[in-house]
Amino acid sequence: MKIRNGFVSNSSSSSFMLIGVRRSDINLDWDEIEKLGFETANDGELVGVHFYISEYSTESFTLAQIQTAAQAVRDKLGKEPEVFVGMEYC
Repeated sequence: MKIRNGFVSNSSSSSFMLIGVRRSDINLDWDEIEKLGFETANDGELVGVHFYISEYSTESFTLAQIQTAAQAVRDKLGKEPEVFVGMEYC
């Protein structure tokens, strides 16, 4: 996944929030990350739970959903999660 800040033209894009950690802070390969149920972002630099928001959606997330994601990161990765936001594009 690529992340771009700013205007994106002629591109399919969506915003996201990821509750997770930097991959450099954990010692897991892709298979282990996938088995734990996590996704990656920013070309694999970030690991955690994605919350996708499409360009045309009115999607919202509850604080409870975000807290559950944060707890999963703590429990399964043993690290305090951060909130990452950005745009991904194809």
